[in-house]
Amino acid sequence: MGKLFVHEHIHIESFKINYNLDISPSFISCANTQLTDLFVQQTGLSSFGKNLCMAWEDSETFKYEKGKESKLSFQLFVNHNWNPFSVCWKSKSGKIYDINDSNIDYNDIEFWFEGLNPMLYHQQLYPNEQLPFKLKDLSYELVVVRLNMNASLFVTFKEATLLATKEQLEKIDILIQKFINKPIRWGKGGAGVVHNFKRKQVDANQWEYEIDTGSAGIYFFKKLLPLLSELNCLAKVEIQ
Repeated sequence: MGKLFVHEHIHIESFKINYNLDISPSFISCANTQLTDLFVQQTGLSSFGKNLCMAWEDSETFKYEKGKESKLSFQLFVNHNWNPFSVCWKSKSGKIYDINDSNIDYNDIEFWFEGLNPMLYHQQLYPNEQLPFKLKDLSYELVVVRLNMNASLFVTFKEATLLATKEQLEKIDILIQKFINKPIRWGKGGAGVVHNFKRKQVDANQWEYEIDTGSAGIYFFKKLLPLLSELNCLAKVEIQ
């Protein structure tokens, strides 16, 4: 697997040309390492290259905010589509890292994304595929509106199983709870965990699960959806 910043030296040169600002090799190298794994985990996409890569924001809309939580605007290039989002970072120690710092403590600085849209990127890269993973022969209708870190999972029960709804809800709770306690692997050395969830009733046979998928991201749904199918009690599952 390649890196999200496909050619680091080109990004450094382009940053200087576009904004007359310096970004250090240490900073972009550390960002590239952390953000590549995080991007794969949150989107399920890893085919980095000429059709999928990081790009700088237009000079007219470019923003750099420096503070305890710093933010830098970017674009994600996907098949000739330009998608704006931000890269954010902070430190465990409280130190404020500038983009031109050459002395970066890789164990102190933490990067994350703001404004990613995984479903959109997948549709742009693979317009003929519904999901960034393969699922076959599900026992319910699956509708995916979006796949975000903080997701809503709506489960609609079959009428024939309404009397057993309480028991089936407890089974779903247990399934999700197992992912909170057990890391989900998505590649060589990569793993994540779901942070928390809660559920509430929507109507007589529909419930909503609000799930913070945390560092497990899109791979949580890849694991969970077939398990829900095995319960054979749901008419529809919708992810928003």
